[in-house]
Amino acid sequence: MGVYLGKILVRNYYVNFKPLQEYIDGEFIELDYNARQALLPLSQNGTICIYSSSQSFDVESMFADGEFILFEFSLDELEIHKNRNGEIYQTGYKINIFNLPVERIRRLPEFNYYYLVPYGSVEGDYKTNPALIITDPYVRSGMEVMLQIPDNPNTLIGPLEVNWREYDRQCIVR
Repeated sequence: MGVYLGKILVRNYYVNFKPLQEYIDGEFIELDYNARQALLPLSQNGTICIYSSSQSFDVESMFADGEFILFEFSLDELEIHKNRNGEIYQTGYKINIFNLPVERIRRLPEFNYYYLVPYGSVEGDYKTNPALIITDPYVRSGMEVMLQIPDNPNTLIGPLEVNWREYDRQCIVR
């Protein structure tokens, strides 16, 4: 069983997980192309399709495209992802998360890791504006983020919770 840091990729109603690093003894070890192919030999894309066998468990609403998560799984839990003709999809594998314990998929803030919003994706001045607009396409309501400060890109503020402002349909932090 391994723990992998990876990116969620939502494509045409499919939710896929692409492992990028393995979490071993408190450290992230990068998975290069060869390591990812060794981990997932049937996957052309180095991804795993995430699905649920329960219609009441909406996988699409659980994840955002571009979101980073920690996912604990073993190869024994993966199913070969085939179409009706028996041909293997490009993902190669799929996993039913309905049967997995909740703690096997974890968000980065649980480990004090946060999404970094670069200063070019923030509208407003953190010193004077009560709300800053976040224009980064991967940020969504409910995320906790860190912001780069324009005066000093090596300085961060946060974590700040992202909220949705309905009247102008913008993600903001306060």
